This record gives sequence, structure tokens and C-alpha cells, in this order.
Amino acid sequence: MNDKQYLILRKNIIKYLKDRLGERLFLHSLGVEAAAVQIAAASANYRLIKRCSIAALMHDAAKCLSLSEMKSSVKKAGYKLSGGVAEKEGLLHGHASAHIAAEIFNISDRGVITAVRNHTLGRLKMSVLEKIIFISDYIEPGRNFAGIEELRSNVYRALFNSCLDRALLLVVRDKIRTLEAMGVSIEKILFDINDALSKTLEKRA
Repeated sequence: MNDKQYLILRKNIIKYLKDRLGERLFLHSLGVEAAAVQIAAASANYRLIKRCSIAALMHDAAKCLSLSEMKSSVKKAGYKLSGGVAEKEGLLHGHASAHIAAEIFNISDRGVITAVRNHTLGRLKMSVLEKIIFISDYIEPGRNFAGIEELRSNVYRALFNSCLDRALLLVVRDKIRTLEAMGVSIEKILFDINDALSKTLEKRA
């Protein structure tokens, strides 16, 4: 994707989101893009920066759909999901958003599609792009919850020290803590990611 193609695609996505998402979600999408681009910029990889921009903008594109519409979209995409994910809008929207990215915007970059699909729960062995979108969705500038400033500070400190995995682990642990405090059932994959990252970082120490 050259620069002209990127700018046109970004403009079209923003129009799509602005026409369909409410103000809060639209601003959230822009905030996630800002955070993702900022994190990716440290890599000095211009292609990664553009891919993060597009994936971040697309990550909540399906949030305007009903659960039944999300299910229909995911079915058309042929994604196979567990029952727990398929019955919750908060978990299903990433997969539906990925289908919108491919179907409406003709995004063929599998890395971008995968990052959009997995931005809520993540997965084991995430790519750099997936990690950045997962982190950015949680710490973007518009997020405002107890402890977010300290979390942001710790995440950016880890990123400054070139440890994307440590930054990711901080976000995963905070997400688990938050869900537990809310009494929300937590998908096992978050605990699996926590354990895998902990072991990886222990080996590096």
C-alpha cells in the first residue's frame, strides 16, 4: 500500500465510522489510532505505522451492529468461534469488524485483519501489530478509569525500554483485574496469555 492508497483508505474509513458510530466510539477509534501510531513510530518501520493506523481505525467498525447482524457478518466471513465469544457483542464485534475491513474496504493484509479480530481478547503468539492494537485499545487517550494514568505511565516506560511484551503483560493483567472486580466471567485465553508472557519475560531476565 503506497502513501496515496493509504491516505485514501484512511479517509474512507473515517467517513464510514463517522456516519455510523456515535461520537464516543468514533473518538475512541481515533484515540486508538493515535496511540497505535505513537507506539509503532518507535519501530521506525513506516509500513508498520500505516498498518497500525488502519487496524486501529477498523477495530470497532462493527460496534454499530446488533448481535444478530454481527453473527451474520461473522458467518459470511467463515470464522469459527467458541460459543462464549459468539454470544457476546463485546467479544464478537472484533471479528465482525474484520469482515467489514475485508468485505467493504477490500483490506487483504492478513496481519491487519487478524489484529482487528483479536483486539479484545488477544491470542497466544500475537504479532507485533496485534500487540500494539491490543495495548492501544486499552490505554488510548480517551480511556478514563481508576488507575489508567499509572498504567499508561508503566506501559510507556516499558515501551521506552524496548519491551513490547512487558507492556502487553501490564495491559493483560489490568484487564483481568478490572473484569474480576466487575464480576465478569473472563475468557481463559487472557490467563493463557498472562502465563505465556510471564514465562517469556522470566527467561529473558
